[in-house]
Amino acid sequence: MARKKGLGRGLGALIPEESQLDRLLESRLEGEMVEYVNLDNIKPNPKNARKTYKEKELNELAESILIYGIIQPIVLTKKEDYYEIVAGERRFRAAQIAKLKEVPAIIKDLEQKDIDMISMVENVQRTDLNPYEEAKAYSNIMEEYDLTQQGLSDILGKSRTYIANSVRLLQLDDMSISELEKGNITSTQARALLGVSDPLTRKKYLEQLIAKEITVNEIEKRASRDKKKNSQSDIFIRDIQTKLSESIGAKVKLNKTKNAWKMSIEFFDEAQINEFLERHNIEN
Repeated sequence: MARKKGLGRGLGALIPEESQLDRLLESRLEGEMVEYVNLDNIKPNPKNARKTYKEKELNELAESILIYGIIQPIVLTKKEDYYEIVAGERRFRAAQIAKLKEVPAIIKDLEQKDIDMISMVENVQRTDLNPYEEAKAYSNIMEEYDLTQQGLSDILGKSRTYIANSVRLLQLDDMSISELEKGNITSTQARALLGVSDPLTRKKYLEQLIAKEITVNEIEKRASRDKKKNSQSDIFIRDIQTKLSESIGAKVKLNKTKNAWKMSIEFFDEAQINEFLERHNIEN
């Protein structure tokens, strides 16, 4: 059973950077009663963007809680037979480490969209998500609530370009994502890898980045040269394809592999095949 004490401090006390969401929900939390809730009756939000917590940081927070207490209340919402965390999971986990029995909380009846938004804002603005977790959080929120990058930008108070660059990281291959999550490469380095289309070349650059044998600038220069080279090669291939198509009388596609050229001919119907055979004196 939750017990009450005093007035709440509002969302502004929970999340330091003001945004549209802060102002929207400030009025909903202003003057709310702070209640003390048993830790056993609280569960984390399964949709929380943060999936990993650094043990050292939690232990340091737990030590601070033992000395000063929990200054900022956790925000909870009531479920059937328990309370779900809307904001403050780090404080909740640290309180568990500190072996507290209860924590100060503001209990609000919020819509799911508000719950998701508050949770994301707290994680993004108040603690350090790894870049992949942050990108995934933005993508999930935009998809679930049909938001554009600009719409999410207005809510979070971050630029649309920042959000766009973050979400681009989701296009990375699994190996690069894994190293990004581990902190072995930065988001800037990861974006440089996105400019490398060839998987084997990207893997080589990834290994060199981890070993500090190559810079982002060098990768971008090499990727630009490769793109220009491939573009010139594409023009040559298209020219050959056009000439072959005109000569054969059917659509031709060329593919260059490491050791050979491969050609495929596309016929629209059986009549075109017979015409091709007759033109080249091939018996059917």
